[in-house]
Amino acid sequence: MWQTVFMPGSHVSGAAGHFGRQLKKERLARGWTLLELARRMEVDAAHLGRVEGGKRPPTEKIAAGCDAVFPERRGWFSEF
Repeated sequence: MWQTVFMPGSHVSGAAGHFGRQLKKERLARGWTLLELARRMEVDAAHLGRVEGGKRPPTEKIAAGCDAVFPERRGWFSEF
């Protein structure tokens, strides 16, 4: 079961928070907007934003999409 914990300063911890931080790090490293990443992954941008912010756990589709657009991570998102 995923657990999201909100800490002071809007820092999100837990598994969903870690996944979201990794997702955002990879997105920003490429200079992509959230909308651009959502388009590349063929997912809803609003939902992807909640996953990136640690407010929602990633689905299998989100993890598979991350692995597809970030192949150098060698399946990290699905394994996580």
